[in-house]
Amino acid sequence: MPMTRAKRNKVCPRAKLRVRLTSSIDEESQLKLQIETLERSIGELEKSTTAMCIKERNQYTQKHMREGFEHGLVELENNLAAEDVTAMPKVSGMSYPILKCMSSNEKGNSECTGTGLKTFCVSAKAYQKLQGRFKRDPAIRGFSSDQDTGIPSLQAFAQQCTLGIRESTADRVSNELKLWKLAVTSWAEEGKEEC
Repeated sequence: MPMTRAKRNKVCPRAKLRVRLTSSIDEESQLKLQIETLERSIGELEKSTTAMCIKERNQYTQKHMREGFEHGLVELENNLAAEDVTAMPKVSGMSYPILKCMSSNEKGNSECTGTGLKTFCVSAKAYQKLQGRFKRDPAIRGFSSDQDTGIPSLQAFAQQCTLGIRESTADRVSNELKLWKLAVTSWAEEGKEEC
């Protein structure tokens, strides 16, 4: 049965609409992909911006804490210089490092100035999140590794601070064990002689 002209006109607009619909769907999927790509890029930029802000804030804080500490030392030195430093009380064998610095006039010594002050800006929550804790909490932005949280450097500093005490304690325990071994060996040899 031949198709009439009216039927052909009805079919053609439908076919055109289908073609337009298909091309619109393709364009929409391409635009969605572009949007996803842009959203990922924005997310990465936000992460890096947050990380840079955190680093700058930490450096600013550390710098101003050191400056404040140095200013406080100078102020304390000026106050103590006006008074008799030797009249200061000594607390159970403890000495005051600032007094040693002042009495020995070691102005360039890092113990005498704030340059020796160690400051650590840390995020315990971010460190714990990166260690696998707080799994239900959302990710903390700005910290991509453990080092960024400041905790590992604080731990290393704390271990280094106690190194001398731990070494001397280990030496003392080692010496005591050697003495104990010598005493036990001597005691065992005396027991052999009696038998």
